Amino acid sequence: QVPMPRWLTSALPRRAGELGPQECANALWALAVASQSVAGLTNALPRISESGTGGVGGVAGRGGGGSGRGFGAWKPQELANAAWALGRGAHGTNGADGSGVGREGAHAASAKGGAEAFRRGLHRALAARVGELNGLELAMVASALPSVAGEDDESGLLPAVISR
Repeated sequence: QVPMPRWLTSALPRRAGELGPQECANALWALAVASQSVAGLTNALPRISESGTGGVGGVAGRGGGGSGRGFGAWKPQELANAAWALGRGAHGTNGADGSGVGREGAHAASAKGGAEAFRRGLHRALAARVGELNGLELAMVASALPSVAGEDDESGLLPAVISR
């Protein structure tokens, strides 16, 4: 497997604010498929909430309608792709601190909080919208449950996926 070039993996976090929902999901998927850490990108993403405040696609008019609307603007496929990427790319190998961009010190600790906020927001969005997922999307989310739900699944995502 050919690793992604450093110029690309380092550019993704720097340009994270420009990504719309589909672009974000595709970038996460590409990193995961290439066995690269997704943390560098999730650390850099603007805060996203499932209620629609905050957002990916913060550049005016960009982002496939996702600008400023949070996970509520994400299509079920985009949510499932991001979940699958987190599941597969949670332990990527690029970057000494797991960020994929070589951050160090206090900045790295702050960035890891961004990745955790992304994971929690995605988890809540999936739990709230599990009924919108088709069979393939459910399978993708199910395969990523440990990475997306974290240690405690207070939202009930696991029972919701199982009952679908």
